[in-house]
Parts: sequence; C-alpha cells; structure tokens
Amino acid sequence: MNQIKEVKDIMGAFEVSTKIKPIDENEVDGIYLALFDNGENITNSCRFKVALNFTMNDGSKKQFVAPILNTFHPSRWLRSVNPSVREYPFYRQALEFKSQIKHQFDDLKMTKKFSCGFFYDKDIGHKEPYDTAYAYMVWIDGGQPQVGVRFFDYTIDAIEMPDNAYAIGRGPKWNKVIKDKVNVGMKSGW
Repeated sequence: MNQIKEVKDIMGAFEVSTKIKPIDENEVDGIYLALFDNGENITNSCRFKVALNFTMNDGSKKQFVAPILNTFHPSRWLRSVNPSVREYPFYRQALEFKSQIKHQFDDLKMTKKFSCGFFYDKDIGHKEPYDTAYAYMVWIDGGQPQVGVRFFDYTIDAIEMPDNAYAIGRGPKWNKVIKDKVNVGMKSGW
C-alpha cells in the first residue's frame, strides 16, 4: 500500500512515498557511512563517492553508492528525475541549502563546494539510480569533509567525516559509524 510519509531534516520537511524502500530499518543491525576520494585527476568521473552501508539482521550486507558531481549544476543533477516532480521540496531544498552554504561560507576557501549525487544500488549498478535518495557534501579548507544523506525516509544531517584509520588501497578515506552492530559474546575486561 502506497502511503506518503513526512520527514524532517536539516534542510526542512518533505514528503516521500513508502511504496519503494529498499531497506527496512527494523531489519538493520548496523549503518556505516563512507566517503571515497578518487583523486584530483578524475575527469569523466566523480572525484568523491559516498557509500551508505547496511548490515542486515540476517548477516547480509547492502551497499548504496552516490557519486558526488564534480561541479554541481542543478539541471545536470536533476536530469534523472521526472520533470513533473523537480519542484518538490525533496529536491528544491537541496538547492536552497546550497545557496545558504554559499552565502554563509562565501569568504572561506573550499576544498569542495556543495554538490550532490543520487544513490544507486551496488548490486544492481548504475542503471537504476534512486530519484528519492541522494547524498550531499561540502568541504571547507582546513576542516573535514561534511556529508549528509536523504535516503528515501531515512536521513543523516550533514556530519563531519573522520579520517578512516584503517584506510588501505582503494578503501574509503573517511568513515563514520552511524549505528554499530552489537557484538555478541566476550567483551573486553570480562
């Protein structure tokens, strides 16, 4: 049954359908947010990619990836969204948030100006971006990158991403535990 749910986050209130939802939060043990840096020499791809990872109650894992546009242009960002819904608050608020950030930090040097990217399911691939799920980021010089998520009715307000102490190879450069899976068994000090 398709229902409309109101959700509030740092950008404002918006409505989203509950008909399509790839993750049921009641079936999630852990939520992890990662930010990858592909390097400054990327030309045809996105330098930064946000990964939203879920550990399910049954032990399986689901990963959703949002490539962040190198240069944010609203028309390019919205090209996969049906034109009839582009004015909905879910999308419009990102543009307003971008404008607020620009005015708020206009005098600061930015490593990465505000930009967004729609999530896609890692298992399905790029053919199916979710038009009701996106990540956004901004990075002020001298600080840590900040990432936020609107994933259907699940949101993460813009948070600073700490360095990934275990980064090796092509792994994420920054990593944040949102909800950690509870370990069963022996605990330190027992």
